[in-house]
Amino acid sequence: MARRLALVNATKRELAGFKALRQILQPDFDVLINKDDLRYTTLKECFLLILGGSQDKFTKAEVDTLWQFLEDGGRMLVMLSEGGETKLGTNINYFLEHYGVAVNPDCVVSSVYVGQPHPKRAIISDGVLNREIAREANRAKEKGSEKPIITTGKKEQVARSLSILYPFGATLEVQKPAVPILSSGKQCTPMQRPIAASVENIKGKGRLVVIGGYHLFDDEFIKEEQNKILANIIINYLKDTTFKLNTLDSEEPDLLSAVTTPDTIDLSSRVRSELQESERVPVDYTSLFDPTLFKFDLMNIPPVLNLYRQMSLPHQILALVPPEFEVPLPSAKFAVFPPQFRELPKPHLELFDLEEEFASERVALAKLTNKCTNAEDELESFVQESGEILGINALFAQAASLKPSITEDLAQKSGAKGKTGQNEQQRPSARLILEFMLRQILQFRCQNQGSEIGKPKF
Repeated sequence: MARRLALVNATKRELAGFKALRQILQPDFDVLINKDDLRYTTLKECFLLILGGSQDKFTKAEVDTLWQFLEDGGRMLVMLSEGGETKLGTNINYFLEHYGVAVNPDCVVSSVYVGQPHPKRAIISDGVLNREIAREANRAKEKGSEKPIITTGKKEQVARSLSILYPFGATLEVQKPAVPILSSGKQCTPMQRPIAASVENIKGKGRLVVIGGYHLFDDEFIKEEQNKILANIIINYLKDTTFKLNTLDSEEPDLLSAVTTPDTIDLSSRVRSELQESERVPVDYTSLFDPTLFKFDLMNIPPVLNLYRQMSLPHQILALVPPEFEVPLPSAKFAVFPPQFRELPKPHLELFDLEEEFASERVALAKLTNKCTNAEDELESFVQESGEILGINALFAQAASLKPSITEDLAQKSGAKGKTGQNEQQRPSARLILEFMLRQILQFRCQNQGSEIGKPKF
């Protein structure tokens, strides 16, 4: 017996390749990926066609080919994703509405925490709508040494016979001749809405299964929960004509009608005041008038007169209160502002040579030696600058401040009597600096450190 052919369509930029699903099909089918256009000659030898998340639109000729394929006894598995054809950019609903099925532009979200990292990865444990699906699920569990779920109540037992992970899927609108086979359950939003539907006996031969989310059989999620068992059930339903759904469950599925919820985000930007209903007008219009609200009489005068006696006030005619036109003015102040002086500028540190200011005596003497190129002409200034670096000039200045007469001696010994400027007159000569340095050297050489050789004499 020749093996049947199953095609996984890839001409409409389908989002899933279904490697794991193809492994389930391989025992009974020759699985190929269709990259050609959907023509009748392409689908003539095909038994099962899988459309998983098509993103391109179908032409009128392609839709007619798919209709003809089902009428000739072909089997189809159509799967979309959250947002429906609006988000994917396809027009698959045009093909599905011919059989009473349409994918809604919504998403199934778990309303309780079920251990998944995202609310759109909804676990549905009570979504089976047909007892034939439940019977096949229990049979698969028994083969896999897994205990079937037994609960009280037959309808609840059927619903809980299979637990699946339904990630990023949408709901369906199902009308006859289509039959819902799976719902979103009671723990998801929208609650108890169809997520999978089937159409059988198309011209007495073809069968069609529509699922709102292709991620259900995607390679990443097919091993989660009992998705693989559901995949085997769907494949068996499509290939086996003896597998028929229960008629009673098909006629009365356990579903709720769709409830439209307001768009809270959009309404929050259009706030309106509440609308208050008006009261009904009575038959006798004269009852609307209340004459007690407007009245003129003298009944309140006696109580007012008694208040004078109770408060110990004389009952007199009100006298004229003389006005006081001289009102003392508050003490005025001049509307002036205190002067704002200019702040002192910051020190111009960039104008200082910090290396020169903080250099050691050795470094300063070395720089001074490099500056003096002519030894004979610059010898006097070299010795004086060296005394300034070594602090000898400061010692002479300190001694001069203690004895003013020393200033004249400095001037006579330095030979700077005729020069102007106090700083130049108080600056010691090179001879005095050399004399002081010689005394310091002699003092260092002498063993008697207490001698007064080192004291400068003027």
